[in-house]
Amino acid sequence: MRKETAAFYGALTASMSLLLLALLTFRIMQGVPESDRIILTFFHTLHTASSDTFFKAVTWLGSIKVLLPLYLLLLGWIYRHRFGRRGWWAASPLPLAFATTTLLKSLVGRERPALFSDPVVPLPPDPSFPSGHTTQIFGFVLTLWLLTFILRLPARPLLFVVLGLTALLVAISRLYLQVHFPSDVAAGFLVSTFWASAIFYLLTKKGEIS
Repeated sequence: MRKETAAFYGALTASMSLLLLALLTFRIMQGVPESDRIILTFFHTLHTASSDTFFKAVTWLGSIKVLLPLYLLLLGWIYRHRFGRRGWWAASPLPLAFATTTLLKSLVGRERPALFSDPVVPLPPDPSFPSGHTTQIFGFVLTLWLLTFILRLPARPLLFVVLGLTALLVAISRLYLQVHFPSDVAAGFLVSTFWASAIFYLLTKKGEIS
């Protein structure tokens, strides 16, 4: 792919992600969309004891307590191999996405869903929008994806299929466990996608991606 084409797609993805995030934020500030209620009701009908156990385990993969140590190891690897500024930039989507989600949570202050009286897990105390677990797992996966381009590492398609499916399962787990609205999960994905594609665009323009 030509440099100009790659930069165009990076800019387009970043712009669309930001626009959709803005529209979604505006919409949820008007109240809970009916689609959120319908989707959560559907997931509520799927509950079984084995599924509860599975999704309670899966959701931890998006926890900052799990991802932060992995991210610090990644930073240590970048430092050890002396990739320089391009390596640090490539590793930046995760913390940028985390900071953005933290800011949006405090600004929007959306309450957690409480549609049913039999929650699988207690509702977390922090605001609901966007989903932190979704932001964090997609931010981590997209950071790894970006590093393969910036640092010109061998592609591992199967690895990223597995990582992508894992991120999707974490996002689904937030709905299954009824701790987030679907729009929270969508917003978390959009935050991470925006930062990964924005950094991709900037480094492509600087010639860091060939």
